[in-house]
Amino acid sequence: MFLVYGGILGMFTGIFGALLSVVTVDIVGKANLNMAFGTLSFFHGITFTLGTPIAGWIADESGGYEEGLYFAAVVFATGSLISFCIYIRQSRHARSLKSLVIQRSIQNGIRLKSEKSRPFVSSMAINFRKGMIRRLSVLSENIGNALP
Repeated sequence: MFLVYGGILGMFTGIFGALLSVVTVDIVGKANLNMAFGTLSFFHGITFTLGTPIAGWIADESGGYEEGLYFAAVVFATGSLISFCIYIRQSRHARSLKSLVIQRSIQNGIRLKSEKSRPFVSSMAINFRKGMIRRLSVLSENIGNALP
C-alpha cells in the first residue's frame, strides 16, 4: 500500500513541478515571472514550515491523525474554491470588457479587424510579402550606393 501511495504522490508532485512555470507564465506573463516565482517560493516556505507543526498539534489534541488529514483537506478545498472563484470573476470581466470594446467601436463607427478571421496561411503569406518588399527596398538602396 505504501508503494501505491508513494507512486501516486510522486506522480502528482512531478506534475505540479512541471506545470508550475507554465501556469505562472500564463497568469502573470513573462515580464513578472521573477516576482511571481519569488512570491510562490515565499508562500511554499510558509506552508512547509507551519504545516507540519500544525498537523502535529492537531494530532496531539485529538489523539489521532485523521483530524489533521481532514483539516488539510478542508484547507486544500478552500484554496481550490477561492482559485476557481477568481478564475470565474476574471473570465466574466474579460468577456464584459470585450463586449464593451465592441459596443464602443460600433457607436463610434469603427470596424474592428479580427486577426482570427483570416486563415493562418494567408496572413503568413501577407507578412512574408511585406517582409520581402522591405528587404528588396533596402537591397536596392544599398546596390545603388555601391555602383560607381
